[in-house]
Amino acid sequence: MKKFKLLFLFLAISPLLFIACDDDGDGDNATTWRFEVGDYTQTAVQEALILAENGDIIQFGSGTFSFTSTLSLDSKNDITIIGAGMNATILDFSGQISGAEGLKIVNADNLLLQGFTVQDTEGDAIKANDCNGITFYDVAAVWSDIASEDNGAYGLYPVTSENVMIDQCYVKGASDAGIYVGQSRTIIVRNSTVENNVAGIEIENCIGADVYGNTARSNTGGILIFDLPGLTLTNGYQCRVYNNTIEDNDYRNFAPEGNIVGSVPSGTGLMILGSTQVEIFSNTFTNNNVMGIGIVSYTTLAALTGTTINDEDYNPFVSDVYIHDNTMTRTTEYPAEQGDMGNLLQDTYPNGDIPDIVWDGVSDPMGTAPVFCLNNPGGGFVDLKVPFFNPEEDATPYQCTLDGLPEVTVNAPSPR
Repeated sequence: MKKFKLLFLFLAISPLLFIACDDDGDGDNATTWRFEVGDYTQTAVQEALILAENGDIIQFGSGTFSFTSTLSLDSKNDITIIGAGMNATILDFSGQISGAEGLKIVNADNLLLQGFTVQDTEGDAIKANDCNGITFYDVAAVWSDIASEDNGAYGLYPVTSENVMIDQCYVKGASDAGIYVGQSRTIIVRNSTVENNVAGIEIENCIGADVYGNTARSNTGGILIFDLPGLTLTNGYQCRVYNNTIEDNDYRNFAPEGNIVGSVPSGTGLMILGSTQVEIFSNTFTNNNVMGIGIVSYTTLAALTGTTINDEDYNPFVSDVYIHDNTMTRTTEYPAEQGDMGNLLQDTYPNGDIPDIVWDGVSDPMGTAPVFCLNNPGGGFVDLKVPFFNPEEDATPYQCTLDGLPEVTVNAPSPR
């Protein structure tokens, strides 16, 4: 089989080019497809992704590899795509003329992505659909110019997937979310850094997520836990956010018009929107000067944006949120540019002294679960009492405890 594979590649590309392809993979029949700068073509890389058999390795050496169209991997299992390190191997799409994503992955189980940067894609940097067991390790997604609504929406973008591990990664410049996991189950996002994105990390309509050990700085909003209507997985739950550094998230909101994250105020540390069973603890919040932590019903956001909820199964109300043992400090200096929500908050507190934990005051009129419990000394609290905007800063009714959520365990490939 390997002889036919090599023959196919040899006939398909220029005879002046050579691809190293050998049998030193981990499995008995695994093949390693090797590419080096000066000794590759885009056609050869894409053909390797097509011809690779389960268990094969796609390996890039150090240097910058330039591509003009999306690279795609479809319906493969146990594949490794690996470089020499995120600072050593660059997959550059600044000349992209075809496709939107840099790397597009569909229906691939037990996939390891490690040790490279995807740079300057037209759309999403790495998008993975319908995968079970996918690891992003030491992977970066970067838009190198000044942040713009023309940048791709998402950096690392697994969606409708299961067993997702994102570890020691970096994203900068995404016009929606740097690290976004959507409509997925069993997720860990850890030890990663996100900066100068609209949303640093976003967990949206997911079941079972642990977000810890990350640094979210200089984004519009550091971390978002959102549940939105009209998606294939409705009403996610069970998300823990802990031991993160969430600082200086005052970057201007550069999301394209109409994007839901375009409503997030600059100066947001963490925002919970329409979610349930969320535990926020042992994080350090510093200088997120509009909302250190925002707790918002989707009905409030819909009213501000003039949108309609057309999903009978969707619950727009926040419930069962436990916020405890976080460290919160800030100054009174507001970011310069704001949208409707940020302007409303600044108008309510014109002197910059808004408390760090902000609740819109909207709860499910038919609900029985507590909206949230606070056990978080310092930082302050305000119930805005939407739609009347008669702020109440007494946190006493919400000083309670909830059971901690369970640890998430992910079944995904280990780094090499």
